[in-house]
Amino acid sequence: MAHLHCIENEKGDLVDIDVFCSDFCNQKYTKENYQGWFGAMEISFNTPCLNCGKILFGVNEVFL
Repeated sequence: MAHLHCIENEKGDLVDIDVFCSDFCNQKYTKENYQGWFGAMEISFNTPCLNCGKILFGVNEVFL
């Protein structure tokens, strides 16, 4: 499960999403731009945490 940080453009449209392994990493990385808890989200593919690099496993990945 991932914690997400939504990035919007000047018009308020979603343009990107940063993925974190925990709310702690989200707060540490985003600092004053922290948007609050947005966790326990499923992601499609394996993605590293933007702060610490831990791999978050996606629901569409095959485990061998």
